[in-house]
Amino acid sequence: MTAAPVRFPFVEAVHEETLTLLIKALVYCEFKLPPEIAPLEPIDRLRIVGHAYRVTSRLAWATAWVAFHRAVLAGETITEDQRPTIEARWAGVWIGSHNLADLNVPGELQSLLDRSRGLVLRVLRIDSACHLRHGTADPPDHSGPRLWH
Repeated sequence: MTAAPVRFPFVEAVHEETLTLLIKALVYCEFKLPPEIAPLEPIDRLRIVGHAYRVTSRLAWATAWVAFHRAVLAGETITEDQRPTIEARWAGVWIGSHNLADLNVPGELQSLLDRSRGLVLRVLRIDSACHLRHGTADPPDHSGPRLWH
């Protein structure tokens, strides 16, 4: 008789939320964003697309975090250097909240930015708590310099 895989609700909740946001981001970036930004000046389109990339990179990182923790829970041999981290020098830019009102960022993109940021911050809190609980290396410092205001 094989043992059922160990499930941790917080990993599963992050997985479900990440998948939901990935699908929303895919549909938005593929079908809705292009016609919304088409009438804008090229520099404004570039700025808005940059924010869309911020959403997708946050979600890719959350996906990697879930995969890592699922592997650990499944008993895979994992080394600490395989754990998804955020380079401290970029954390302020990548995680930072941004005042986008002056860029005319479409409402749905703003929602995706907010939700993906909230997801990453939640994952970082969970990750830090796991490190403290298991006595592993000091949790990474994700504060980083605030390069974007």
